[in-house]
Amino acid sequence: MENNEKLAELFNKLADALEFLGEIPFKVQAYRKAARILENLDKDISEIEDPSKLKGIGEGIAKKIKEFLKTGKIQKVEETLSKVPEGIID
Repeated sequence: MENNEKLAELFNKLADALEFLGEIPFKVQAYRKAARILENLDKDISEIEDPSKLKGIGEGIAKKIKEFLKTGKIQKVEETLSKVPEGIID
């Protein structure tokens, strides 16, 4: 379930970056919750046709999951991390 682990890591990094940048707590919590859901999923996320059907995963995060499964990255994560000084998140 490598996809789940990688996505959870990306969502946690995104949450950390958004928190550092002062984003509203609701968004930060949503990404952390998505990370926990993925970490605890009993099958690989790629086997789930519509991630938004998972309790706790909204449409926006589902789109990011699909983007990752298709391209191997998430544009929002890359954009957000580029706004944070190097080494802060790691």
